[in-house]
Amino acid sequence: MSTAKPHSGPDLQDIGLYLRGLVQIMAVDSVLDDAQKQRVRAFAVRHGFDASYVDAAIASVLDNEHFPRLPPRFNRRTTAEQFLREAAHVALCDGTLHAREREWLLEAARHNEVDPALVLDAFQAASAD
Repeated sequence: MSTAKPHSGPDLQDIGLYLRGLVQIMAVDSVLDDAQKQRVRAFAVRHGFDASYVDAAIASVLDNEHFPRLPPRFNRRTTAEQFLREAAHVALCDGTLHAREREWLLEAARHNEVDPALVLDAFQAASAD
């Protein structure tokens, strides 16, 4: 008989995919904005990632031909929905929503079988912050 509590948050694989996706949305417009870097770094550190590891990943993302470009596929729909909301904030925190960011997030929604309207709502919520 196990006494371990069931895990109620995103699983470890999803946390890694979440971070990768945030780095992807930050890089999709080929501009690594400081506000975006800080937001991604803050997420990563809160979830136990080493800041220097995250900084190195961010610094190399534009030149790393092996870094995945397709949106991540999450194990849980709720994690995908949380990711899409956070990624909308990352996309907008530089003050501009680039067409490539918008399209990438809509593709991420479709890839995770999430209603793309959630992304559009997330853009409105993020721009209101």
